[in-house]
Amino acid sequence: MSIITRAAASLAVLVVADALCAQDATPSPLTALRDGDYAKARSELVMIVANRPDAALHIAYLEGLIKVQQGEFEAAASTFRSILSVAPDYEPARRELTFALAHLGETAGALYHAERLVAQTSDERLRAGLQALINNTSQGNPRGVGLQFAILPSTNASKGTDDEVIVIGGLPFVIDEASRAQDGVGLSFGISAWNRWVLSENWSATLSGTLSAQVYKEARANEQTGTVKLDFHRPFTQGRVNIGPVADLTFTDGDKSRERIGVAGSGVYALAPGREMSAGLTHWWQTYPDREFRDGTSIVGFLGYRQSLSPSTSLSLSLPFNRERTDLAHLDHDDIGVVVGLDREWSNGLISGFSAGLRRDNYLGDFPGSDEPLEDIVSTLGVSLLHRNLTIGRYAPLFSYTYTNSSSNIGFFDYDSHDVAITLSTRF
Repeated sequence: MSIITRAAASLAVLVVADALCAQDATPSPLTALRDGDYAKARSELVMIVANRPDAALHIAYLEGLIKVQQGEFEAAASTFRSILSVAPDYEPARRELTFALAHLGETAGALYHAERLVAQTSDERLRAGLQALINNTSQGNPRGVGLQFAILPSTNASKGTDDEVIVIGGLPFVIDEASRAQDGVGLSFGISAWNRWVLSENWSATLSGTLSAQVYKEARANEQTGTVKLDFHRPFTQGRVNIGPVADLTFTDGDKSRERIGVAGSGVYALAPGREMSAGLTHWWQTYPDREFRDGTSIVGFLGYRQSLSPSTSLSLSLPFNRERTDLAHLDHDDIGVVVGLDREWSNGLISGFSAGLRRDNYLGDFPGSDEPLEDIVSTLGVSLLHRNLTIGRYAPLFSYTYTNSSSNIGFFDYDSHDVAITLSTRF
């Protein structure tokens, strides 16, 4: 039995023990449910919740529990999802859905619901069980293969300026058509595989590999990337840490364009129920076979904070940063930004995310032909939408839109872009 299955089983014992009597029903329906007398459980619950405005929720909840007891976890998950589509703050349904998804091996969905529930529940035993599930489920199944696909329409896939002529150092420069803003539609494909080993009671290691490609007709170069990572993972009572080596290789239009090796680390720490801090850092050593002047290092990271306002709403704050050093001063830069996000589940089954970001890119050396370094201010607004009732098998189409505005002291880097992504996402 895997760590995830054991954690789910422990949670299942807690869930079944508290299923009805910890909520609004009396022990009688619970006793009938345990005895397998489902007709009696239904009739007794109907009498208890008669004339209550939330009667339908409790009745549907009991039907989900019956499916769990019968081992019909797919059907149970569907029932609990239906309840959350109407009442996203209904804690019992989210609790049971977490267990059902963990049992089915749908770890991304189980983690999604467990993290929201652990932040709000007043049941300390349940919180402890959920935290154990989060710590173990965050690593996913011990082995597997995943596929990714996305359609990427953009009004400015090339991220070029609309201007035909710009002025640098007091001199006009004509921008050729290929370097100006061009709309386009890209396709993204990916496949990933991983295998995890338990090294000790506290440590596990995951070896993963990913192959991805973005294909455009004309607006920009096609790119293919392969990544290999060895990740060492340690959960603890209030969070988890990951650290390990990583390497990737990128091809542009079929030619090798970048090689990188690095070390990556990340962690999550729960400050209190509903509040957590996170951080991540990757140090890259990179080489460019066709542009040796770009060889050097890059340090990419973030600091994050998340506050759960309710089981269905959370607020996040992230401070991303990047430091790149090359052989040319005008390519060296320090970037820092801020991103604010708001995620919410609505009573009609819609799951939405909103974000707003601002980033400042400061370059160190004077831009060629100018007597000042390049400085960019990049602002973004984004929205993502996913609906529980719009599914393709075990997946749901995730729609995201991002508006980007880049304002630069060098006109070549001024641009606006409206980008859409339609991807297949795990159904939550």
